[in-house]
Amino acid sequence: MALQPSGDLALSHGEALLRRWLSLIVRPKKQSPSPYPVKIAFPTLILLVSALLCIVACDKWAIDTHWKDGPFLLIAIDSEPQMSLVVRQPDDAALGLIGPTIFAVGSDSRYVVVKQHPGDGFTVNRSATKFFVIERLKTTDIATLQKSMLGPLDEPDYLAAASRLKLPAFTKEFKSLE
Repeated sequence: MALQPSGDLALSHGEALLRRWLSLIVRPKKQSPSPYPVKIAFPTLILLVSALLCIVACDKWAIDTHWKDGPFLLIAIDSEPQMSLVVRQPDDAALGLIGPTIFAVGSDSRYVVVKQHPGDGFTVNRSATKFFVIERLKTTDIATLQKSMLGPLDEPDYLAAASRLKLPAFTKEFKSLE
């Protein structure tokens, strides 16, 4: 019969480190008996909750993304005048569909609608407004989406298409770009 080590000797090195780390942040209560036998230091609790929120809420698109619906993302990499509509691909790349400067977008289950002041991403030409209607297809292929897209349209043509196709309202607007 072989002897079994007892106490910390029975733990692997990783388990011993984990126990030591936990002993630093988890302190037993020294007060009256309670249904909650463990007390976690408040700063440590804040740190753990913040870390979990960052892990759960962030992805690589979160910082630059101002709107998203399915594979469609409205992004501005450096500044708002660069606001463009891109389509996320299955390999997680994003390909541009409509360039800057987009200042309003909306969608429903059938269409994505976009309002744009044409520009180069640095200057915004507020004197011209163009409208685009993208039909939602089961593909994220840019060439196919571009073929099915209406636009650029001027306002009278867009209003006619909106009434004929029952297009969704613009639900996200950027007043600073309007």
